Amino acid sequence: MTPKNSSTPSVDVVELATKARHKLFEACPRVGAVLTLDPAHIGYLTGYRSTGHDLYRYYQMAALVSPERVALVLGAGDGPPASELLPQESLFCYGTFFVESIDRAKHWGSAYTSFDAALDAALGSILPEHCLLGLDHTGIPSKDQLTASLKNWWIEDITARLLDCRVVKLPGEIELLRHANRLLERGIAVAFENAKIGVTECELAALVASEIVRGGGMPRSLTVTSGPRTALVDAPPSQRRLAHGDTLRLDLDCTYQGYWADIARTAFIGQATPKQEARFSAISTGLAAERQAIRPGVSAGELFRTAVDATRRAGLPAFDRHNCGHGIGVNSNERPRIVEGNQEILQPGMVICIETPYYEIEWGGMMTEQMMLVTENGAEPLTTLDATLRVL
Repeated sequence: MTPKNSSTPSVDVVELATKARHKLFEACPRVGAVLTLDPAHIGYLTGYRSTGHDLYRYYQMAALVSPERVALVLGAGDGPPASELLPQESLFCYGTFFVESIDRAKHWGSAYTSFDAALDAALGSILPEHCLLGLDHTGIPSKDQLTASLKNWWIEDITARLLDCRVVKLPGEIELLRHANRLLERGIAVAFENAKIGVTECELAALVASEIVRGGGMPRSLTVTSGPRTALVDAPPSQRRLAHGDTLRLDLDCTYQGYWADIARTAFIGQATPKQEARFSAISTGLAAERQAIRPGVSAGELFRTAVDATRRAGLPAFDRHNCGHGIGVNSNERPRIVEGNQEILQPGMVICIETPYYEIEWGGMMTEQMMLVTENGAEPLTTLDATLRVL
């Protein structure tokens, strides 16, 4: 049965970004402002997410923020959509892109000739000279790339503290992550309702994408594979048609208001063989053990070892993984990484994806992945879609 549509989250993304900035500046009390060029961090600290980086990987954009103010440096074509969220005076547009307006005061054009010129203006709008500027190095090799623009300010690297701030989620972030998860659950449910012999992987992926968009989200990675292709990890869907006895594996990602969801489910077409059943039972046992071990105070490395050991004992003695999950938020993969030896301790408010996938080339692959919220006393599943062995 398809999960019912839930109401759109009542989260103001600009207000949420303001709370994120306050959290960051509490961790960086000496700095007067923070500069980031990273797309995920720009969204995290301002509320605005540009599609420019999806269209052109070298697109230059920056956010200069204080606890209460934002200066956004962006291409002129980004000006109109950014103005839906932020006042025009906080936007420092560069380049040539014309959008006409009856109100000439709102005319969009070439405000600055280059990214550097717009950045200089943004810096001057927020920071007095010789102030301490926090620089996020995520996405830039070094501050030498920005030497000319930053010559009048002292620089402090705040990258680690920014990443630390993101690990435990604010309540509004959890609400957005929960909604993104629901969109994927609805997509999987619709795909399973329509999966039958003769249907192609691409047709099922299209149904998933439709559900995501219907709920206000953006499809990201849609791995819909069948038969031997299920061993190809993150392969895109193909025109292969489902056949009797196939494994069908869906490993899906989407974003909602810049926040990611990542879940996976496996089903079998017509029937499951004893080998398919035994291997699915083993990875399910490992995942259940990992899920039951989630609680504050446990390390990510302990979760990894619990998942691997339980899967091996349940019937896959050679099972091994580079990871058994990861944190999720404004990136699809973030801290804590559930890997061997990771001593990072789980804290209430973390959101993690847990998984125990198994792949064997020419035979196939299978997995269940779900999102979990670490709570004061244990964990709450954000993903509630049936994860038992399913024959379609």
